Amino acid sequence: MKKHFFQLLLIGIFINFSNVSCKKEKGTETDKTPSSQCIELNISYSGTAQTLWGEKHKLYFLIDYGTYTPYENFCIEVSTNDMEAGKTISSPYKFEPGYYEISGFWDWNDSDSWDDYEPYISPVNIDITGFERPLVNIYVVDKANPNDKGWIEGGIYYNGPSLGSHHVYIIVDGMTTPHDTIKVTNDPYNFSSGCLGYLCGQLPSNDYYVLEVYWDINDDEKKDDNDPIDAEVGIYVSPGLPTHVDFTLK
Repeated sequence: MKKHFFQLLLIGIFINFSNVSCKKEKGTETDKTPSSQCIELNISYSGTAQTLWGEKHKLYFLIDYGTYTPYENFCIEVSTNDMEAGKTISSPYKFEPGYYEISGFWDWNDSDSWDDYEPYISPVNIDITGFERPLVNIYVVDKANPNDKGWIEGGIYYNGPSLGSHHVYIIVDGMTTPHDTIKVTNDPYNFSSGCLGYLCGQLPSNDYYVLEVYWDINDDEKKDDNDPIDAEVGIYVSPGLPTHVDFTLK
């Protein structure tokens, strides 16, 4: 009888010990340590700007981590089609757990700086816990209104044999706007000084343009066969934004 009692006692102790051991091991499995995580960025845009013919511009992401930000800003090249379709990317590096703000801008004129008229990323706050990769919705927003006019800008180059100072003209034709001729500078220009910058401003937007540039080397105030010339067809102007086009006179 005593032998049977002691056998039952040992079995009970073994069962209790096993339950304690199992519970302890289960607790350690759920005790995870937070770690740095990449951020998934889902980018969308529904504005009026349009990139055509494979054109892309850099979308800059600016990271704010309070008074001290140990993370560098980063960028990707995107078109309007990319963002309208909902482009998702992963951040190029991981972020330690913490509270961040992500903002930024779309560098429409490729200047590597933020100009007042450029579309921007609506600031978004994110709390990285360190236990899972966060997904953040990024919205690119216009600063321009759909009916705002746009402009065309760029540089005019010449490497030919002609010398002297002469006026440079730009002939502007739009699909829905009247023909216009612009004198680029008030004074005759000598290309030995280098590239000549130009600006065709306040053009009706959402329109295609043809620009023809010529250097009036015989000073007769009209385009002749001997004048160095260059042209660009199918220039699209978006509301409130520039389109950059360079010309090389030949």
